[in-house]
Amino acid sequence: MADENEIKSKGRGSEEEKESDANGKGERKNFIICVGIGEYENPALSLGPCCKNDCEEVAKVLIEDYDFEVPSDFYKKKGVLEKEGRLELFDADATLPAIRSLFANLSYHDLFRKAEEGEDLPLHNLIVYYSGHGVAHKDGDETFFWAPSDYDGNLDNPDTNLLYSVFYELNRSFRNIRYHNLIIISDACQSASSLKHTNWFPQLTKSDRPEKERLLFSICSSATNQRSYAGSSHSVFTEQLLQELNRNERNELDVELMALNLKTHFAATQQRVYYGRLLDIPDNAGGFSFVANDTKRTKLQNKERLKRLKKHVLLLNYTKQREWLMTERVMKADEKEGGGIKYFFCFSADYNDGISLAFHHVVKSKGFPEVYKKAPKSPQQLDSYAFEGTENYVIGWLCQHLQMPLATDKAQFCRQMEGQLGVAPVILEIFIDNENIVPEEKKEFVQRLYRLLSELEFTTKVKDLFVLVIDNHWTDYSQLLVDPHAGSISCFVMPKVQPLSAEALSDWETEITSIYDQAEIDEHDRLFRKMMECVKSKCFSDESEAPPGKLIQLLYEECKDNEGHLIYLNFQNLLYGRN
Repeated sequence: MADENEIKSKGRGSEEEKESDANGKGERKNFIICVGIGEYENPALSLGPCCKNDCEEVAKVLIEDYDFEVPSDFYKKKGVLEKEGRLELFDADATLPAIRSLFANLSYHDLFRKAEEGEDLPLHNLIVYYSGHGVAHKDGDETFFWAPSDYDGNLDNPDTNLLYSVFYELNRSFRNIRYHNLIIISDACQSASSLKHTNWFPQLTKSDRPEKERLLFSICSSATNQRSYAGSSHSVFTEQLLQELNRNERNELDVELMALNLKTHFAATQQRVYYGRLLDIPDNAGGFSFVANDTKRTKLQNKERLKRLKKHVLLLNYTKQREWLMTERVMKADEKEGGGIKYFFCFSADYNDGISLAFHHVVKSKGFPEVYKKAPKSPQQLDSYAFEGTENYVIGWLCQHLQMPLATDKAQFCRQMEGQLGVAPVILEIFIDNENIVPEEKKEFVQRLYRLLSELEFTTKVKDLFVLVIDNHWTDYSQLLVDPHAGSISCFVMPKVQPLSAEALSDWETEITSIYDQAEIDEHDRLFRKMMECVKSKCFSDESEAPPGKLIQLLYEECKDNEGHLIYLNFQNLLYGRN
């Protein structure tokens, strides 16, 4: 991957642009127009559902995470089109006349029409995204265009007059609209032909683009002589494009950096990505970035919290427990791109075992949605209900503590939970800290909660759901009954934490030192070893073993009381998730 600092990005669609455009004309917005054609009138050309899926998923990600919009209520008031709706064309609707009309009539849309004399209108950013067949004429200028759904010619030897006619109309259409940055993404065979001699919009002049540092940029999924491969649900190119947008861990993702990442990914394949600024355009020196919105930033913060949670596993235990939690299955699922991770962890231990110390404050820390709530405190609330009674109680408890309206039945509860949890990854921590609740009642509550959430996943599209049940008093959950028909959430019951001996402490010392190696703290090795010697002498002077939580707490206090103040601050951050 390229270094972000190597990409110059002037005049980009940045945070400042979201508030107002460069000339103070009002709010600058981001729009996407999609054309996806997988079903053709000629069945021999059919590509299946992937092209429409490509468009819908790209639009969804840009709308949810980067504050894009699909223009709607398209020029109905002008009488140009008979129907209103989102500005997009799919499959049978994407005929040649429809594509011509779509772009020709942009000049009538209030968002894109040119300003009349005396008007001061904002300039918006526009992405035009296409997924489908591409046709190119290899002679002369290698003219390229998308194959409309009513195309019935030869893809390898297209009608030259038709191509030039479409190009002329498309060029004229974009000369008659206003925009700040225009990004064209073509996921089609031979699409790099569109970069040759910049035959997209060659007649734009400096007078047509009076504002400097704007960007006209194109990303093409294949070379002039290559195929662009379709898949069952998404095309190969768009699948990778979606991964770039989803795994972006910056607040701003430069479009040229993203294109370079795509090119690098496909470099050794039979399908190579091409991109570029359309060089014949005057003042084409600007830049554009995909700017993360609050939803995306929440996802990024959650990823950081999950990384921190993994670090705490090193602190939590250093033998059987860590090996159990970080199994190959869990690690693979945690590293899976695109979400869909669902785990139900059940921990039970007392304070000195270190479970609550390692998990309680991390999950509650800033960055996760405010879903942390304590479980019921009085045993009367967990009386021996019948099955339906206990289930209804769990539903009522979750509604109350997730600040949702009280659901009257399971179906309504599922709909409400979908709205509550369906956007960003969520960790739901339930902290049971009342020793007066008898073990059987706690197990009944946890059992019903697990079954309910397992069924919830079947009826919704919740992504990345982590449920942590932390019982601060030892309860044997090893016999927790797991419904074999409710396997949608992987359930892990933590065995009782084993105490540490003085001999085992050396392994822990090695592991925790690796955490400090990531921090730039002078002489931390010397200070840390000094504190560890003190902890060993205090912990194991009178007893042969001690629970992990006691060791962590002693080390924490020793950091605070000794000269290693910076280590103390760093250790505090690790333990309590503070920024």
